Amino acid sequence: MITTFCPQIAFSHRTISHCDIIIDTHTGHRCQLLNLESGAGPWFNARMKHARLSKAEYKSLAAFRYSLRVFLRFSEVEVHKAGLTPQQYQALLAIKGFPGREWVTITELSERVQLLHQSVVGLVMRLTQARLIAKHHDSSDRRFVRLTLTPKGEAILERLAVAHQKQLRRLSPKLLKAIGDIQHKG
Repeated sequence: MITTFCPQIAFSHRTISHCDIIIDTHTGHRCQLLNLESGAGPWFNARMKHARLSKAEYKSLAAFRYSLRVFLRFSEVEVHKAGLTPQQYQALLAIKGFPGREWVTITELSERVQLLHQSVVGLVMRLTQARLIAKHHDSSDRRFVRLTLTPKGEAILERLAVAHQKQLRRLSPKLLKAIGDIQHKG
């Protein structure tokens, strides 16, 4: 029995040739799409018939992916210079940028950084040990934990966020052009 992360895409009793991660456009969650060696069914086969792209569409997708990779490489270098990993920076940014409040739960952080819960627990432990975030246990339910930035975490995040914003401003013309090309050719 094969199951996927995405309930809308579930196949059983098939042989997997390889798997791809996609985003469920209805929920925004990551989904695992199975590319099957044989007989995936009418839904899958109908979708594959519409998957033919033109050279211009490949060019647009490649330009977008390249611009993203340039930004991500810049980010990796900058966060390593600051003594962090990309996931640690992403966690600090997710806490500070969470809508409506200055704290998150581990479950919310897991969703924001797109890591499994147990991986986020380890990430939180390392950030707490580095005194970049603080854990606040609820007085009525000790299992409920709020994660906040410490002043040290705020300072590091501020420096990195400013650098990232400048880089995004430099790359935005290329990113916006690539997105526009994808929208108009799709």
